Amino acid sequence: MLQEDANAGEGAGLGLGLLLAGAGPNWSAGEEDETPVDEMLTYASETQHEKTARGISMCLAMMCYGREEEALPLIDTMSTHKDAVIRYGAMYAAGMAFAATSNNIAIRLLLHIAVSDVSNDVRRAAVINLGFVLLNAPEKVPTLVSLLAESYNAHVRYGACTAVAVACAGTGMKEALELLEPMTKDKSDFVRQGALIGLGMVLQQETVDSCPTVKRVRTLFKTVIEEKRVPVMAKMGAILGTGILDAGGRNCVISLRSPAGFSKMSAIIGMALFQQHWYWYPCVHMLSLSLTPTALIGLNRDLKMPTTFSVQCSAKRKMFAYPPLLRVKKVEKKKRVETVELSTTAKAMAKKRAAAKAKAEAEAADGDADMGTSDEAKTGTDQDGDATMDGGDAGASDSKDADESKDTDESKKEDTPGGCSCTGCRLIIVSLIPACCCCVCDHQMRATSAPSPSPTQAVSRTHKQSSYRSILMDSAMPPSARCVSAPPSPCTPLQ
Repeated sequence: MLQEDANAGEGAGLGLGLLLAGAGPNWSAGEEDETPVDEMLTYASETQHEKTARGISMCLAMMCYGREEEALPLIDTMSTHKDAVIRYGAMYAAGMAFAATSNNIAIRLLLHIAVSDVSNDVRRAAVINLGFVLLNAPEKVPTLVSLLAESYNAHVRYGACTAVAVACAGTGMKEALELLEPMTKDKSDFVRQGALIGLGMVLQQETVDSCPTVKRVRTLFKTVIEEKRVPVMAKMGAILGTGILDAGGRNCVISLRSPAGFSKMSAIIGMALFQQHWYWYPCVHMLSLSLTPTALIGLNRDLKMPTTFSVQCSAKRKMFAYPPLLRVKKVEKKKRVETVELSTTAKAMAKKRAAAKAKAEAEAADGDADMGTSDEAKTGTDQDGDATMDGGDAGASDSKDADESKDTDESKKEDTPGGCSCTGCRLIIVSLIPACCCCVCDHQMRATSAPSPSPTQAVSRTHKQSSYRSILMDSAMPPSARCVSAPPSPCTPLQ
């Protein structure tokens, strides 16, 4: 605690308080000149670590447990201290010193501090300790803190929820539930946390038959835990409330007093340390000190478990029934329902498909025939176009050459021997015959050939001739090679 380490100092202070619980403010370690309480109080005032100061303050509070008026001087000193952390410890010192006594002095002090102190932590602690003082009269707590539950200060509202939870734990009191349920919708997240934890404490070991509110509260806990947009502190309250509600497998209950009415020191101190989870989460485990088993255990005279054991219980079994286990809902995929087809419908559809198939085949055959005819026509057109292109290749470059070619053709037509008037005489066809060159006009070649072939054969022959003949303009040949009416004989070899 004296090593100036914040976490270690707080832990050491709480541990020292557990060891010296109920020792009183006048306890000493055996040396008359030194008073450990004054030394710890001085160190808590001088240390720079708030955690260490809080641990020492809680240690002094636990030392005051059950001392009542003997602890009043220390409580007065701490409650008027300038340090808010020490005043915070004074509130727990009053609660521990007068636990389960309903002492008016302690109640007045706590109510005064709850409405007058400038520190929110001190005011919250004052309201919480009202529950410890009134442990022996839990029915008075909801009425006492009802006005504080409506305070503008969220810390005071949280303290009211916790005071009701501490005093009414395990009772299922209707007044306590009426105060806590509206607080679960508070605008402050930590107030909702306190209300959810309080509901878990009050409704311990309550069934739907004994208290119908349990079902609604369990649904609320599940909704808060599963909802993603809920603040973390409120969700933590729902988780702790769920665990406290089913503490020990529903075989344990918070019991700060014995059935005979005596206060349990370990249980009360454990509950006080549980409230420190506000600052340090490991203190949550201190709640186990306040739990008491509720299982019925039978032993024989040798303190051994008997082989046969039975107890007669007049209460209905559903009064002690366990809550149903949580089940994960399985998402079932919807299957498509197959449509039933009648035999007549299937036959009609088959006939319709056969007719469509026959129609498609007929259209495909007609399309192939049309394509063959168009290809033949296109081939003839292409041959004529080739001849035209070959004949007019030299004169297609510009309009001037076309006019000159036209004038030359007219003069050629007038000077052609034999009086041939066909346009083909302006072209010279040179047959590629080995060692021989025959100069004939296209007209004479067609006139002297065999009977006129069919159009298809003519197209084929023309296509073949165009592949090995060279078509030259008449003007490009020398005068001696001009076109004549009959081929010269004998042929002169091609130079």
